[in-house]
Amino acid sequence: MYEGLQRKITSTEFVLDLALICDALQELSELSLELQDRSIDLYAANQKIKALVQVFKERPITPGPYYEMAATAVERLQFQGVALHTSGRVNDPPIDVTAFYTKLHKSNEKKLLDCEDADIAEWSRVLDQKQWPGDVCENLTFGEVEIRNMCRKLQLAEGDAIRGFREYLLEKECAEKLQPLQHALKTIPISSSECERGFSQMNLIITPTRASLLTKTVSTLLFIRLVGPPLTRFDPTGYVQSWLLKGRRSAVCTNSKTRNRDVEFDESDDNMKEIWKFL
Repeated sequence: MYEGLQRKITSTEFVLDLALICDALQELSELSLELQDRSIDLYAANQKIKALVQVFKERPITPGPYYEMAATAVERLQFQGVALHTSGRVNDPPIDVTAFYTKLHKSNEKKLLDCEDADIAEWSRVLDQKQWPGDVCENLTFGEVEIRNMCRKLQLAEGDAIRGFREYLLEKECAEKLQPLQHALKTIPISSSECERGFSQMNLIITPTRASLLTKTVSTLLFIRLVGPPLTRFDPTGYVQSWLLKGRRSAVCTNSKTRNRDVEFDESDDNMKEIWKFL
């Protein structure tokens, strides 16, 4: 059995197929990590997917680093000091590179925004200061059409958003009237990463020993885990005051029941003391 496995993994077809898949998975993995970033916007995400589609279109002509390494090893019939051989099987050829990447780029093209949603991504570019012209202070009508279109699409007040955007152009700081539009754009999910984070935290909260928690309790704990501040930045003063105002006892109250301490061992028990020395 292991001899057959060795013949399989030392064949040139296997090495080429493995390198081809490694190149593709590397690109997909990097894109996935970039889309999980909470600060990424709709336009940037769409552009990254477009870039990956273009990379997959060019890969049949310009192979990836792993495939180049594998092709060199196949020519020498040696990889990392291990001798390679050609299986010679007609029914087991290596994966067709062109067909493989064609399927990949068509599959990822489906992830791109359609016409209407793609327009929102293009319109949102005007909110990025890097996309502004140099004489933007002398051209206060810049981006007015895009802001108006986004407000109509998202059903927001056009006049307030346009006036807020003009203040943004002059002051270079987001005006209060423009914030509803920016908040609406940020609520558009880029990927399912936030949902997956929620399920991950829920699995950490509901354990076999805590399976009887109420739905309301789980929802509250989940909200704190997802959007709450870290413990080092949490200020419990307000909650402590609220607790005391309801008539509950404080932690330093002398009228509360004293804590039961562990029973001390007898001083004469020298055997246990000898064991404690090694702890």
